[in-house]
Amino acid sequence: MTRSPDSNKISVGYESKAYESRAPRKAVRSVLNAAMKALSVKGRLVSVSFVSDETIAELNRQYRGIDGPTDVLSFAQGDADFPGGPEEASKSLGDIVISLDAKDRNCEEFGVGRDEETARLLVHGLLHLLGWDHATNDPTEPQLLKQEEILRSIDAVK
Repeated sequence: MTRSPDSNKISVGYESKAYESRAPRKAVRSVLNAAMKALSVKGRLVSVSFVSDETIAELNRQYRGIDGPTDVLSFAQGDADFPGGPEEASKSLGDIVISLDAKDRNCEEFGVGRDEETARLLVHGLLHLLGWDHATNDPTEPQLLKQEEILRSIDAVK
């Protein structure tokens, strides 16, 4: 089967095999494909990794200089050193890393289901890869408003 040049490729990985049941690969791809379609993103590569608090805390410290875990980190790509060379690099949006431990805490804190929170973190990370940013977690921040708009449009919120 030949992939259309407009189709997106989503790679999903897990720090532990046990994590896959907490964020199933098929559901992750479904949410990201729907969000990318809603954002008119075509022919791009995105990598998603589900990790522990310990791992994301180390990444947070290493790349942002912030101690402690966070729920989602995004690493935009696009350099010539990307595996596959400059052509593939130009197609790559980058990597989204999600702490499943933090996701579970968010579910408790905000009273939302696991699937909804997974979708929220995926869309949030995707928006960061596309250049969106926010200074606070105030729900009136443009990125957070856009995130919720996308989640509603893809029926990911209850």
